[in-house]
Amino acid sequence: MAKSTYVRSGSGTIPVDELFVSTMIKRKNTIVDLVFKEKILLAKFLARKNTGLLSDGGDQFFIPMEVDVNPHGGWISETGGVSMNNFDPLAGATYLPKNIAYNVVFPRKDQRVNKGSSRLHSIIKIKEDNTVKSMRKDLEEAIVVGTGGTTLLPDGLTRLIPATARASQTTVIGNIDPAVFSWWRTQYISMTGRPALQFLPDDMLTMQNTIELEDGKVDWWFTTQTIAEMYEKNQLDFLTRSETKVGDNNYMTIKYKGADIIMSKLAPSGEMRAIDDRAIDLCVDSDNWFDWTDWKEQVNVPKTKHKQILSVCATARNSAENLGCIDNISLTG
Repeated sequence: MAKSTYVRSGSGTIPVDELFVSTMIKRKNTIVDLVFKEKILLAKFLARKNTGLLSDGGDQFFIPMEVDVNPHGGWISETGGVSMNNFDPLAGATYLPKNIAYNVVFPRKDQRVNKGSSRLHSIIKIKEDNTVKSMRKDLEEAIVVGTGGTTLLPDGLTRLIPATARASQTTVIGNIDPAVFSWWRTQYISMTGRPALQFLPDDMLTMQNTIELEDGKVDWWFTTQTIAEMYEKNQLDFLTRSETKVGDNNYMTIKYKGADIIMSKLAPSGEMRAIDDRAIDLCVDSDNWFDWTDWKEQVNVPKTKHKQILSVCATARNSAENLGCIDNISLTG
């Protein structure tokens, strides 16, 4: 008679059919990823990161900007003169580096069972890969909704491109006050009282033209699934849908006049942002960018080891007038 139960060390008696199932799981040599998905938003930032801003040391990311013309000159008569006054055409945005870190522990039991011919997966490699993905997931969230300033998080897109009328923008970004300097205010359109199915394409056109008049270019739009679908359903007659290569991956996107419309679960409801790639930087310390420490033995716990991964970065804008937000988007207005 066939044996119907099996004694597994430390687990008591289990049915043979359960043992069979666990054996079949062990035979599968790939891990199904149900948590981490490669997102186009994060890929866009990681593909164009600025890796040289802090590599020589320093305590902040500094972005110099030319913000004014020389006011001391112009057309003059044969006997006219010019002002001898000095002027400063430069300003600088400064962003504090933000630190994100994770720990991986390798207990001595895992070290013992994670070797030999019976091993199917490298436990430590799985832990390390999972940790890198976890850090990337946190980075993506911070890129969208990071609170910036003196908090632990970097500036997110919702802070760098506020859903606030230009005249009312007062949040200091990069240590520059937009209430004082009008050139540090992003573009803004409110759709209150105007149904998006009818007017969203019109406002996207206005936003794009406004940015182009500031010598900018809308490279991509960032919004919610609801708004992206609203746009797609309403524009099928002349819609462009194609694969876009970002980094090492291809993504299917819809476009407006050649600019990708990127949707995200993290995007704020009722908002759409127009982004010029040249105006946004992901600044990183190249010496501390997804950088692993050496293994360190835990104090008073023999053979148990730890290692950490660290990234130092900041999300920054180097321009404001070629970025914009369309706000209060709804079907009914």
